Amino acid sequence: MKKVFEVVRSNLQKTSRDQGRYYSLRRRERKPALVSMVLLRQHQLSIAAESFAAKLAPKFD
Repeated sequence: MKKVFEVVRSNLQKTSRDQGRYYSLRRRERKPALVSMVLLRQHQLSIAAESFAAKLAPKFD
């Protein structure tokens, strides 16, 4: 019975490593430079009195 648990444990570890490798295969860490311009996500609220729909507002500013 111990042998079965060892086989299962090793298979789970191998699978976890393989999946982690596939997950991070196309990921790249992006760190913008200190002087670079970046877009900032804005959270708009709808204002019915002014006929403003947040759904149609730009997401980034």
